[in-house]
Amino acid sequence: MLTGQFFWTSTNPVTGQPPNVRPEIADPRYRNFAPRIGLAYRLTNKTVIRSAYGIFYNSNFSWEWSDSRGGWPYSVSDNLSGLNIGSVLSPTESLFLSFDPKLVKPQNQHTVARDVKTPSVQKWNFGVEHQLTKDVMVELNYQGAHGVHLSSFLSTNDPPPGPGDPDPRRPYPYAGALSELKHIATSKYHPLTAKLERRIQRAGFLCLGQVHRPELAIRRQFSAE
Repeated sequence: MLTGQFFWTSTNPVTGQPPNVRPEIADPRYRNFAPRIGLAYRLTNKTVIRSAYGIFYNSNFSWEWSDSRGGWPYSVSDNLSGLNIGSVLSPTESLFLSFDPKLVKPQNQHTVARDVKTPSVQKWNFGVEHQLTKDVMVELNYQGAHGVHLSSFLSTNDPPPGPGDPDPRRPYPYAGALSELKHIATSKYHPLTAKLERRIQRAGFLCLGQVHRPELAIRRQFSAE
């Protein structure tokens, strides 16, 4: 939460106020650049090297940003508790009575940071392919990847420990508990692959492969303060 304020992209149906941000959920990014380059070079009649590099951007925001739907001011919620304690059970349709939305405290369980950046990953590879015999080929490849601005859901309005009602101790007391989508995580991946391929006369190919890959490392740059 950059400002501790609620934003809405159309007329606020509760207060009647006009939009206070541009229509997009988050501010657009105009500097995303996704180059792709590759090369192949024959060293000898039996040996070829190949290499490539590219930057790829994530475009699947729907499931992440959809979490911000159903929040104030476009919907309001009412919570009931202790319904089975010392009382007769009531039909569900009689529990939620009509109420004035203007009297509902602004709240939201999921928010999206307006300054989110587009998640991206850099990928690169280098490989050598060599023909051992007329019908046997061996190939060795390194593939690297580094992701930045990956999605993270943070509880940015949690209160410090203390007695009593937690809301007054929150950074933004009126917002309550929420999770905020921010793009601050990173990742790295560096596998090595080896392949042995033999052509079998009149029967196709026999291919053996081996992959050595360390565990995918994801680092979230969270502040401990």
